Amino acid sequence: MTKSEYKSMVVLVIDGLYANMLGPYGNTNVKTSNLNRLAAEGVLLENLIGRSPDFSTAVSTLLSTSTGSWLEELGDGGVRTVMMTDEERMEPFGQDFEEWITLFSEEPPILAENIEGTRMARFFAQATEWIRNLERGSLGWLHCKGLFDDWDAPYAFRRALADSEDPDPPDFSRCPHGDILNGEDPDKLLAIQQAWAAQIAIMDQFVGILYQQLRATEVGRDCLFCLTSLRGFPLGEHQVVGNGSTLDVKILNNESVHLPFFLVFPEDSVWDAYRGIRAANLIQPDWVGALLKTWFQSDFHAFNETLEKIAHPLPQKQNEYAVSRSDRQYSLQTHAWKLISSLDNDESELYVKPDDLWESNDVSRRCRGIVEQMQELFGALSRQIETDFEIPEDLCQPMD
Repeated sequence: MTKSEYKSMVVLVIDGLYANMLGPYGNTNVKTSNLNRLAAEGVLLENLIGRSPDFSTAVSTLLSTSTGSWLEELGDGGVRTVMMTDEERMEPFGQDFEEWITLFSEEPPILAENIEGTRMARFFAQATEWIRNLERGSLGWLHCKGLFDDWDAPYAFRRALADSEDPDPPDFSRCPHGDILNGEDPDKLLAIQQAWAAQIAIMDQFVGILYQQLRATEVGRDCLFCLTSLRGFPLGEHQVVGNGSTLDVKILNNESVHLPFFLVFPEDSVWDAYRGIRAANLIQPDWVGALLKTWFQSDFHAFNETLEKIAHPLPQKQNEYAVSRSDRQYSLQTHAWKLISSLDNDESELYVKPDDLWESNDVSRRCRGIVEQMQELFGALSRQIETDFEIPEDLCQPMD
């Protein structure tokens, strides 16, 4: 089957998933057996870096490539595109889809008595029902507010994640946002992290149900499945929880921009060579859109060619970089360093990659030469028109 009318795809976007806090990326605090299964059956991108923690910018980046909206191209090619979302802010992007399904809720936030009563359960129930009627030659884009929605997982999930010596978790149900001040009660942050983990636990169950239903249908067995996120959710790692005290996340550390990405192929044995691959390339969301678009092309050459670039072990030196921006900061990451620099003054942070996964050790004062080189590189990249750019060796060579 090579014609686009025979191909289908489901993209599940769950906002607020921070890659480092998920099981397939090394976190053992929360069991995510279904995410682990997706990682084992497909390709996992280890270093997908978002362009911005700003909601609208993140959506635009994922739905666009350097040539414009790839959804419009699919529509022009006869692919039926459907959006289902519980996020009101997705409405401006609905015009790019042929069909638009909204699941908005104004119910007051309260902790659910069971997982079936959660907001996430209502979203996944509708999404699973839609998947039962998935048509060939269609793209289903399922956007869930995820961790930026109310945190209403049953209290028993929070209690189960607390150690015996921990205080009882609180029963708040609104998604927390704010700044963590130095010297603030550490139990407050612990409670937020336990509540977050409870949301992840129920999310993993719902993802498993949806994926199982997808593969149980005739169309779904031949379907490409993708799971990713728009932004991470800071949990106090750098004195910020959620959106902080402002309207949008103001930091560009890993917890805001390091995104999960799972690409799971149809059950056909032709895809067996790509199962269980962990790709360490530095990749950004506009590349994801470019890859997904090629799935519907008349032949698989472009899709396979792109997959081949990430499916094999990386050479020691990588001429790759990732740039993220917020209103007042930018970050530039290579395979050896990550710089976060202010656009208003000379303040900068520098982290050694890949060793400093949590970006907890700022070495900018000890490595002023690297800071200056990274700043110069960012300036050069900003002025660069061509896509190929040679990064100086000492900025992309990981330290021994």
